[in-house]
Amino acid sequence: MFKVFHAAGSRALRVVWLLEELGLPYEIVKVNFPARLRDKPYLELNPSGTVPALADGDLLLTESLAICEYLAAKRPDLHFTPAPSEPETLAYAKWLWFGEATLMFPVAAITRTRRHELPADHPLSLDLFGGLDARLGDLEQRLAGRETVACDRFTLADVSCVFPLFRVHALELADRLGPNCAAYYARMSARPAFARALAQQ
Repeated sequence: MFKVFHAAGSRALRVVWLLEELGLPYEIVKVNFPARLRDKPYLELNPSGTVPALADGDLLLTESLAICEYLAAKRPDLHFTPAPSEPETLAYAKWLWFGEATLMFPVAAITRTRRHELPADHPLSLDLFGGLDARLGDLEQRLAGRETVACDRFTLADVSCVFPLFRVHALELADRLGPNCAAYYARMSARPAFARALAQQ
């Protein structure tokens, strides 16, 4: 059984969601977040203090997308990652990393400005909102006429892109989503596996 080191609101949601989609058994171990301040035993396992981590026997993995790729390989029959010969393999790679690297950056930074009570009209806040809007615009354009971000099916690229949209909702910034992004998030969050994962936050 997989062991997921988890904290509410963290990227661990991606991992639990995927485990639910894959139908793989797991247990959750709650981490006091941020671990570097509140969970010294977890730092012994993962010195960076990031959440999630996944234990599979003696193997410990960190980085949510690396964990997701590892798990998806356990169920290749579900085709959550594309074959190298598929036409949209490169598009899949772009959107897989867009969700984590490009879109998640301003979301994570805005989260920190909220934590430190930086005013919304502060120049840094305004800059971050501008960056978020530009990135959401890119995703909005991609989703025109599409149900998913790549390969005409649900893939890990969706797992990646949906998490920052989840955080946008948590930050009460959903009014910044265009209609395509809003409809996409509604579709993805309506998946039963997502609802089961969210219930464990």
